[in-house]
Amino acid sequence: MDKTVVSVIVITYNSSQYIGETLDSILNQTYQDIELIISDDCSTDNTISICENWIQKYSTRFRDIKIIAATRNAGIPANCNKGLAACNGDWIKLIAGDDILMEDCIASNLAFVRLQGNEDKLFVVSDMRSFLDWDYQAEEHVSAYNINIFGENIDVKEQYQESLKGFFGNSPTFFVHKKVYEITTYDESYPFMEDYPFVLNALKNGIKIHYLKQETVHYRIRNNSAYNGDSQLIFPNFYLRQRIFDKKERLPNLSFNERMLENTIYYKKMFFDKFKLNSRKKVNIFLYKYSDVLNPFYIYYRLKHIFE
Repeated sequence: MDKTVVSVIVITYNSSQYIGETLDSILNQTYQDIELIISDDCSTDNTISICENWIQKYSTRFRDIKIIAATRNAGIPANCNKGLAACNGDWIKLIAGDDILMEDCIASNLAFVRLQGNEDKLFVVSDMRSFLDWDYQAEEHVSAYNINIFGENIDVKEQYQESLKGFFGNSPTFFVHKKVYEITTYDESYPFMEDYPFVLNALKNGIKIHYLKQETVHYRIRNNSAYNGDSQLIFPNFYLRQRIFDKKERLPNLSFNERMLENTIYYKKMFFDKFKLNSRKKVNIFLYKYSDVLNPFYIYYRLKHIFE
């Protein structure tokens, strides 16, 4: 019998509308030895009571269940770290309180890290299926971005440099060994984002990231969320907050051309915001899409990738 304990940490904040689906997806995992941690960031709705009622029904399914409730809202990274502090598992799976694990998510990740000759795998990212909260029929496959960086001949330093250019994954698809969290945790200085800083810190500390080419998670895209913004906008306003992170963590480590490309994209968004061109009208979308032909750094970047 498999003795590997997997801790699933559910990160919640006002998740009452969706938390039942999320918990059911963990209940229905084909893998059995699971510790369930629910880490709540001071919800003001009835998320906690829903979780407590659910636990009363299904507590015997799990090795252990804990609810960690915050007394103040501290942000996503702090909420993740609270959950991590309560874990006893060998492998850790974080999921938001509105996403859904596929039934074989944990079993597939464990099988992948146990492949012969792959005992060094400590950090795995996989594919997922995204779906629109306002349109359940609009599911689509989402591969990890820039999968070329996961090749056997790519070392961790190359992964780090490529990851600086753009984030390759999505945190619900991560499957991480506890050894990684002994080296680095979630950076609470960026309360609005947890995954990208964590990835860069892991890579800087020599933790290579491996790719499981399989869908393991249903990822819910919610209208008016911090990341996705209003569906009526061309791009969400999250770019303003991410700029804080970019200026400190990314831009100083990019080449001149890469920095200029990032800056021109940022100021293009500011321009569209300032002149109220961010609404999803056909003319605005056309201007936003094709304005890049006037950007020499974008042209250089595209040509470089074509001829490399």
